[in-house]
Amino acid sequence: MKINNKLTGFISIIIIVISILLMRRIDFGSFYKKLNPIRDEYSETSIKYENMSQNLIMKSKYGQRKDELLDEINNYNVETDILQEKVLAVVYQHCMRNNIAITNINFTEIIPVSLAESESEEILSEIPGVYMCLTIEFKSTYVDMLVFIDDIKNDDMDIALTNMRTIAWEGDVIYGVADLKFYALPLKM
Repeated sequence: MKINNKLTGFISIIIIVISILLMRRIDFGSFYKKLNPIRDEYSETSIKYENMSQNLIMKSKYGQRKDELLDEINNYNVETDILQEKVLAVVYQHCMRNNIAITNINFTEIIPVSLAESESEEILSEIPGVYMCLTIEFKSTYVDMLVFIDDIKNDDMDIALTNMRTIAWEGDVIYGVADLKFYALPLKM
């Protein structure tokens, strides 16, 4: 009988404990979390590591794509900036090659390129390019001036001869003014 009483007491205690747990409605998930904080911390760290790895992979892909685009731009020989020294060197080269004597040079600041304004004076669209105007006063022969114009048109740089005026003409010698625009597409990184 003693064993029976002990067994009944043990069963009673188990029933009481189960009853208390059901009445309090213990959240076994939070109870489980309290028992396994290291497992949860590992899971969170693993997720953060996976996200970081994906970010590094994407950064690498974007860096590779950026390098490919820069290589493509370099293959097209597109000017990315306008430097007065470079502009002067190019103009001087063309003038020397075509017997043009420069008497005066004027630069403008670098200006953003935009399409022509509409009748209501609203700018239709912006183009990301820039240009610099260069006005040269020169002395040459008529034939040399024509060869100079062709030489400018065939240059690898993006140069536009927008205006050419004759100021004086004495025999074979022409005194004139030429307006040139040098274009570039600045890279925004």
